[in-house]
Amino acid sequence: FAGAMINSYSFAVYDSFNQQVYSANQSGDDLDLSLIGWNGILSSGQDAPEGVYYYNVRIEAESEVYTRTGTVLLLK
Repeated sequence: FAGAMINSYSFAVYDSFNQQVYSANQSGDDLDLSLIGWNGILSSGQDAPEGVYYYNVRIEAESEVYTRTGTVLLLK
């Protein structure tokens, strides 16, 4: 995204039951894309159990919308 004007982003993580376990979003002039990530902690503050999780990232730039989805295996 070097040189692109980013307007907003949203990031969500889902468990194998398609339940959202984490989300983050930000918009405005002070966007920090380095904050997009998940440390394995559920929204409730508890450690997530080991397993497969799914993520969805959406980044809105001035002229285009980027979306990425994928999986991550959480091991402890």
